Amino acid sequence: MKKNTSLKWQLYIAVAASYILIIGTATYFFVALNKRIEKIKGFISDIHHELGSSPALTRFFDDIYDTIGTMKTRTLVLIVLLMLFLMFLINRIVKTIRELRRRSAEMHQLNQKIQAAQKQIEDTNWSLSHATKLSEHISGVDGEDEIAKISFDSILDSIEPYAATLYIRKADTEEYILKQHIGIDSTRPLLRTFIEGEGLIGHVAKRKKLKVILENEKEILHSSSALRPNQVSTVFVAPFVYERRTWGLLEIGGNFPVESHQKIIHFLERITRTIAIAIKSGQAHLLVEQLLEETQQQTEELEAQQEELRITNEELIYKTNLLEASEEELRVQQEELQQTNTQLEEQARQLVSRNDELNAAKKTVEDQIQEVELASKYKSEFMANMSHELRTPPQQYLNLSQTFARQ
Repeated sequence: MKKNTSLKWQLYIAVAASYILIIGTATYFFVALNKRIEKIKGFISDIHHELGSSPALTRFFDDIYDTIGTMKTRTLVLIVLLMLFLMFLINRIVKTIRELRRRSAEMHQLNQKIQAAQKQIEDTNWSLSHATKLSEHISGVDGEDEIAKISFDSILDSIEPYAATLYIRKADTEEYILKQHIGIDSTRPLLRTFIEGEGLIGHVAKRKKLKVILENEKEILHSSSALRPNQVSTVFVAPFVYERRTWGLLEIGGNFPVESHQKIIHFLERITRTIAIAIKSGQAHLLVEQLLEETQQQTEELEAQQEELRITNEELIYKTNLLEASEEELRVQQEELQQTNTQLEEQARQLVSRNDELNAAKKTVEDQIQEVELASKYKSEFMANMSHELRTPPQQYLNLSQTFARQ
């Protein structure tokens, strides 16, 4: 910028000096020409005085004066045109220089853009190569521990952080379990698990967006005792996101230059998706294997149940046959029972008729008994009365005789 400003002022000074030089040269030439013409006029005037004043000579000298004036005017016009032409050339030169300077600035910007594009292409190629290598290493791996170890080692080889941790989400839960770590300060408790949404890393896992924590922010990772704590100046917290779900989380810390942050971010964005896909596929494969084992176990149990069911069916068929035979016997017995019931009903009707006759006879007997009892009652009362009447007069006679005897 300072160099361009200096060149700009130098150009303005050169243009101003050129204008001043042209104007000075034209003025000097015009003054010098005017002096020469005046000298010529004085010389002609002297000759005119020496030769005398005849009309022909006067016209001759007047023509000379007119010719000198015309030459003076033409010379002045020529000088002015020459000055204008020179100014035009200088103006075109200035415009050309400005245009060249503008194009030079554009070329410089274009070179900067090309360099930035080349740097971006190099960073992209670097990210692609390392991401491809990681994808090849974890391709076909289903175990979470193995995926975590391979991914962690590949990231350490690519970025070389001072400290790092890797968590994987437990299947069908919101709990994240620590699988790999390096460079963590042993004097501080290590976070073995965390729940999505709790704490800063839990918040990052829930938001599903990569976060960069600089040294002036609260520290999440600390370097080991072999390193100075201030060496971990930058921390990248990258969630493993795929299909709008977080499958794990990576923390890396180190003294990374500011210009390398974007490169690391692009690299992490690529590998986190690859790792998330691997974790999802691994958990899905493990789930499928568990389902296959359960299905196989259920199939074996179903076969055993089918065998039991077959035996039960055979027993049921045997019992059904027995039941059919029993039903036939029962049918015969029912027919016999029905006949017996018919006979019993007939006998019951006869018994009812006889009961009715017995009841009528019983009633007749009861009536006769009541008549006999009534007659017996009347007889007893009569006998009692007669006995009393028979006993009363002799007693009286006896009492009276006893009385007379005592007297």
